[in-house]
Amino acid sequence: MDDAARAYAANHYSQGVASVFCLSQHAISGALKAEASNSSSADEKPVVISDASEDSSQAASDATTSPTQQPPSVSLRSEEPVLRKFAVYLVGNRYNPSNFWTGRWRSYYEIDMDARTVVGEMIVDVHYYEQGNVQMHASSAANFTVSATEAEAAGKEIAKKIATAEREYQLSLNEAYSDMSEKTFKELRRALPVHKQKLDWNRIASHRLTNELKKA
Repeated sequence: MDDAARAYAANHYSQGVASVFCLSQHAISGALKAEASNSSSADEKPVVISDASEDSSQAASDATTSPTQQPPSVSLRSEEPVLRKFAVYLVGNRYNPSNFWTGRWRSYYEIDMDARTVVGEMIVDVHYYEQGNVQMHASSAANFTVSATEAEAAGKEIAKKIATAEREYQLSLNEAYSDMSEKTFKELRRALPVHKQKLDWNRIASHRLTNELKKA
């Protein structure tokens, strides 16, 4: 999954990064505790305190450990079930200070391989600050299932479905803001002035020129 996520980020984001994390912390902590217990038991050496009444040679022979004797082995396998849950993070940043705008795309997907489901969210932030301050914040949820069983095939399938979901969301944003500039903003404008007549800008310009000539 990590290779598939990195390949997707490299192909779709010019300045993007991808990371995959395991969410099964209880299984990992169980294995680490077992490993620590095993290493500590192997490093310990038996200490024998001899009685003063016993012969020194007898005490030395009792304290000697047989070379064939091994410390008890501890299994590294945790008794708790290993949950196959992962989290995929995708982040892409674009900074263009010369044109007074910045943008960031963030995606988060939680993968449950036992339930074969993927639940995520896509978040977009854009800031335009030339002679003003305009910000956009938009988000959309993504849900889909995984049919592949093998790890490599499942990773490629998840990356492909993530690409489809993000492409559809980007197209929907383009359509929404295209309609906003063509329809919504035009509807906010007054079609005609209060007197219901169009302004003759040429006449206004001529009046302004006449007034300037009179002042001169």
